[in-house]
Amino acid sequence: MNFKRCLMILVMVALCPCFSGTAHAGVTNELVNILMSKLGVTQEQATGGAGAIFRTAQDTLKPDEFKQLESSVPGVDSLIKEAPALTTEKSSGGWGSAFTSLAKEANPDLGAAAELSQSFDKLGLEKQMIGKFADVIGDYCKEKGGQMAQSLIQKAIPF
Repeated sequence: MNFKRCLMILVMVALCPCFSGTAHAGVTNELVNILMSKLGVTQEQATGGAGAIFRTAQDTLKPDEFKQLESSVPGVDSLIKEAPALTTEKSSGGWGSAFTSLAKEANPDLGAAAELSQSFDKLGLEKQMIGKFADVIGDYCKEKGGQMAQSLIQKAIPF
């Protein structure tokens, strides 16, 4: 009888969205749909652009600040995984990646801007879209996590 109970609990945990990564899928899809609707971008661009914005927030905010943002806006971690990979100086040898590395060392905000620019370029998006994404995401963060969440995004994104 004990074995059956354990097996039933395991099945419930495996199938219940509240115990798996699918719990955040609805929230993530909601943000992606809002970006697609308001900015006229594709699903890949919306997902990758949001991921790049949140990755920048993760890189620029203090760990406790990012944890607050992440807990206020479910699904941030899955969006970050969808952000375009950044080209490193060693792997590309190009001037763009060298500039990004130098910019990041000289001024973290400038480095964050260069990384965002690189990510948006890989998605086929103009640099001007970074600010538009940041505005929409900031409004979304305010809706989901209040003024504090919006303030953290605004602090992290140099646009």
